[in-house]
Amino acid sequence: MIQCPQCKTKNPNTALKCESCGTSLKPAQPSKGAAMNAVVNKLFDKLDTLNERICAIEQNTSGGSSVSISDIKMPFGSMVVLMVKWAIASIPAMIILFIIGSIVTGIFGGLFGAMFR
Repeated sequence: MIQCPQCKTKNPNTALKCESCGTSLKPAQPSKGAAMNAVVNKLFDKLDTLNERICAIEQNTSGGSSVSISDIKMPFGSMVVLMVKWAIASIPAMIILFIIGSIVTGIFGGLFGAMFR
């Protein structure tokens, strides 16, 4: 039984409104904005923790020793997403290299073509 917050009447568990006063018995759901803020806050907390760990490692290794990563443990799905992002990020670089190559080829082609006329 659900008790009405307004008139304290007991209602069936399936009731959406109080049978006596009509007050909504549905629990208030957090808004999407509040849920998003909670997720962002958790993310920032994890980033702060990670930053603290990195700072601790840097302080421990500042005496000339270095940190080497021998193994990265990552879920398969995350690795696939990372590789797809790298592939997408390489597309503009390839376009730029193609344009530069075309310009260089055009310049040298024009110079050698003028030399051998």
